[in-house]
Amino acid sequence: MHDVFLEVPKPPAGLATREFVLCVQSDMGTLDRSALAARVLGLLRAWEVPPDRLAVVEGIPRGDRMVYDLLEPELRGAEFVPFRDIWRHGVPVAAGQTWISTRFHLHLLASAAGASGVAMSVSQDYYAVKHRSLLDLGSNWTMLDAAGNDVPDRPDSGGFTSAALRACQDAKLAVAEKIYRRDPPQASAVTGNRAARYRRLAGWFRID
Repeated sequence: MHDVFLEVPKPPAGLATREFVLCVQSDMGTLDRSALAARVLGLLRAWEVPPDRLAVVEGIPRGDRMVYDLLEPELRGAEFVPFRDIWRHGVPVAAGQTWISTRFHLHLLASAAGASGVAMSVSQDYYAVKHRSLLDLGSNWTMLDAAGNDVPDRPDSGGFTSAALRACQDAKLAVAEKIYRRDPPQASAVTGNRAARYRRLAGWFRID
């Protein structure tokens, strides 16, 4: 699930990014959509987020639109990024952003790119475990229970540090090379350059 470490995402060329990004799902968890919407809106208001500096990302079609439909009247000026645009152009992620995400993979992508964020867990026996795995690796995000009522300060610690990211890359690279190695054993010395190895292996997983 951490194959993204083979090639850290970068802001897509020519794609504008906003300072705040939100991704809230409605397909799993114990809270209904109205409760999730109220929880998220409370955070955005506490942080005094201007809607025109907010993007709402659809990680899964329809499932991540439903909470935003409830929030839209309160977030005039926010940009909705549908899944089709993410598929075609990439995730609008950049270092310096602040994210709120219930989705594990958006937590992974954004923190690997250097963005700060809050991982909001909608399921303590499933998503909390997945988000915690990234925190344990060094994502530097804040963990938040969607069913709670605490309001943390806006995080500003960034995502993975360069050292933590490098350790994750090396660990994933070792597994990928062990499983998918294409070079003959005698050519292994040629693969010593880390950047070249990342590009070669990342290409095996990329979907264009």
